[in-house]
Amino acid sequence: MQPVVLLISLILMAVLSLVFWLAVRASDGPEPGPKANSKRSGLIWAMTIVGVIVAVGTLRPWPHAVRYIHSDPRHHPLYTRQIVL
Repeated sequence: MQPVVLLISLILMAVLSLVFWLAVRASDGPEPGPKANSKRSGLIWAMTIVGVIVAVGTLRPWPHAVRYIHSDPRHHPLYTRQIVL
């Protein structure tokens, strides 16, 4: 599993590096058009909204985990005795 995650991470980092490299190369090009700021603003707002949704979705406990923990307090991660079922 770890080699797969490593490979995916390396591919994503390479893609991000390519995007940055293309942005640097484009800085010598023509001036941006009159609607460039509105496009940038829309992109920034979209990334902010997606980031908040992802943060909320990953930071709150999942329903099946909450149900499992509350069903029997011995299943709580801080419970120190070994449970044999």
